[in-house]
Amino acid sequence: MKQIIILIFIAFLSSHNSIGQVGDLKHGDKVYSVVNHVFGNHSKQVLLNKYFYNNRGWLVLLSDSDFFDNIYGQCLDFDKEKVIQLNKIISKSDYNSILSQSRNFQPFEKIIKSKLHKNIRLVGNRHKVDVIKMTKPIFFSDKAILYLHRNEEEKILIFKMNDDGNWKLICDKYLYLRLSD
Repeated sequence: MKQIIILIFIAFLSSHNSIGQVGDLKHGDKVYSVVNHVFGNHSKQVLLNKYFYNNRGWLVLLSDSDFFDNIYGQCLDFDKEKVIQLNKIISKSDYNSILSQSRNFQPFEKIIKSKLHKNIRLVGNRHKVDVIKMTKPIFFSDKAILYLHRNEEEKILIFKMNDDGNWKLICDKYLYLRLSD
């Protein structure tokens, strides 16, 4: 009897995992469509850390719309040609969804090279000057948000998916920017 229960339990787990993998595959395609949108159009080679950056500290900034709106950078509604506030982009339920999804960030989650544009090169040395670190994009409504860190800048990017399935940058906020001569 115990063997039958164990077999049923194993069968349940196997079917549960395969359902999750299908969902992850679709989600994974969205992840790489955002990554390729951010870096795939550069004329020169982009050096990207081979792991998604496991950093959630920046998410606290989203909890205070007034503070976020005063950070250097713009959130824009290109259709209406006006600046918009964070609370028009991210609702309270969206914020809760973003926090919930961020809890699933995995340390040392590898970026899959075969899903990237050819001008994106993955490197292991995250301390090298030109290497970009980024979090895995988090999806909510028809939008995606991520944190990007380069040697002399840190920023939050928010994208909205167009009707044609392409991503459009709607918010670019600098947390740190160093201008050098």
